This record gives sequence, structure tokens and C-alpha cells, in this order.
Amino acid sequence: MKKSILFAFLSCTALIGCSSSGNKALTMDEIRAMDYGIYPKDYETIIKQRLSKKDLSRLAGFDSPRKHLSISSISGTDEVEYVTSYLVCANLKGKTLLQRPFHIKNNEVVNPPHATFECTDQNDVVIYRKVLTSIHVGK
Repeated sequence: MKKSILFAFLSCTALIGCSSSGNKALTMDEIRAMDYGIYPKDYETIIKQRLSKKDLSRLAGFDSPRKHLSISSISGTDEVEYVTSYLVCANLKGKTLLQRPFHIKNNEVVNPPHATFECTDQNDVVIYRKVLTSIHVGK
């Protein structure tokens, strides 16, 4: 039991130590200025082409496109990946309203496998940081 607790403590300490090295910061101005591709004016048509017949029959509308930034890095290194797109949420009727996210870049759907919580974020730029990402967003 003591060995298990010691192992857990050392593991947590090692992770904390790794996550604090190599930290970077981005400002919201830098994030807003990134290349998100062409604004998807025809986003409704683009998404309707991707929905099943069942989902089309349940379609209740769309949220307006918002910039979306996915940030991933390997803690303790200088390697950082930024994936930009426009996030559009399709609203589907059911027992409860379901919001399904679509990521569009240059009028193409480029869906990364993310959870639907992105649709509830009402910021002008939706930022998704992957686990153990050592990037901080400032004002």
C-alpha cells in the first residue's frame, strides 16, 4: 500500500515537473490573426451535404461560424501544432436539442474528433487545448 502511494506521488510530481517546462503564451490578438481559411458563407449547404437523411429531418438550424483553434504540444518540448478552422454547430431536434460540431476550412469539412462541448462555448474564438498542452492563452 505504501509503495502504491509513493508511486502515485512520484508519478504526479514527474508530470507536474514536465508540464511546467517549455511553457508558451499566445495573446488573443495573435489567435484572432491566425489563418482560419476562407469564411464559409455557404456553410449550411456544406453541412447539409454531410448529414444523414435522419439528421436532415431533425435539423433545427445552425449557429453562425466562429473561429476554432486546436492547440497541441508535447510537454517539455518546443513542438506545438495549431489547427485552425471555422466551427459551425448544427442544431438537431430530439428529446433534447443536440448540437453537432462541424469544422470547416476553405469550404471543406475537416472534422477533428472532438466532443460536442465546443458548441456551448460562446466566445468569438473557440479554443481547444489538448491534454498536457503547455500553451497558455493571455489577453
